[in-house]
Amino acid sequence: MGFIMILIAAFFFPGIILRTKSILSGRKGPGIFQPVKDLRVLFMKGSIFSESSGLIFKIAPAVTLASILCAMLVIPFARQTALISFEGDFVFFAYLLAFGRFFAIISAMDTGSSFEGMGANREALFSMLAEPAFFILLATFSMFTGYTSFSGIFDNFFISDNHYVLIYSLIGFYLFAQLAMIENSRLPVDDPKTHLELTMIHEVMILDNSGFDKALIHIGSYLKFAIFGA
Repeated sequence: MGFIMILIAAFFFPGIILRTKSILSGRKGPGIFQPVKDLRVLFMKGSIFSESSGLIFKIAPAVTLASILCAMLVIPFARQTALISFEGDFVFFAYLLAFGRFFAIISAMDTGSSFEGMGANREALFSMLAEPAFFILLATFSMFTGYTSFSGIFDNFFISDNHYVLIYSLIGFYLFAQLAMIENSRLPVDDPKTHLELTMIHEVMILDNSGFDKALIHIGSYLKFAIFGA
């Protein structure tokens, strides 16, 4: 159920975000299904590769998307167990996302572009700050509940008789919101819609990607956004 809900959220949420931004800024803006239409256009185009890029650049979009799809398998929904659940699966989840991020970083460096190298440097820096915070947060919840899997933690966290559960929840929610903004390249950490390379992180890393490969990257970012929402 969780896997299906993440797919549905990834299908609708990017368009809902676009519509919300358009309404709040007083513009007509694109429709809810505009991101899906953009993906369709990209899938119909071929990929162009620079002479300075190598094999890493060609396989990185598929590897990154595959790591995100695998990470989806350990995310539970409500009281239902995830498709794959085992002790310490949140460590497996974090390293899967890190594996995909690693390929995205070295792919940007493989192009030989100074701009993409700058974005890769920023991505590595923010990851270095975010990943320890994620582990500390989940390790705290693991110690609190006695479980080391996502399904066990989420299923038993809010039924505890500990009086500090509200405090843990508020601090954890704030920290998780900060992590989600970093992982998904959202304001104020990053602006996914800006066109100035000096202010971008994720978008500047994929300037050389095109066509089918760029569609895979966008699908991965949509799924990652839905994963953190789940």
